[in-house]
Amino acid sequence: MEKNFEGYNKGVKEVLGASQNGSLRGVVGTISELISTDKDYEIALQVAYGNRLQNIITETDRDAKEAISYLKQNKCGRATFMPLDADTNNKIFDFLYNN
Repeated sequence: MEKNFEGYNKGVKEVLGASQNGSLRGVVGTISELISTDKDYEIALQVAYGNRLQNIITETDRDAKEAISYLKQNKCGRATFMPLDADTNNKIFDFLYNN
């Protein structure tokens, strides 16, 4: 299931696949891949974050822009990106990892 990115939207699948085959660089993963919680809280986390769990984290803003261009050129859907070099995103990740 993970190999085929089941459960993800089309654009997210395309970006993750392109990252795996080397067509895109700087893709860290999705929020759902990078955060974890106790089994008791999984449903609460899914409800709280909803589709945002599919947001794609990139190393830089430039990596996100390249992924967006890839999606547009190949007409393969949409995705939301959160570059790590964006100040606001750094604060979000600091909060997620330190709490």
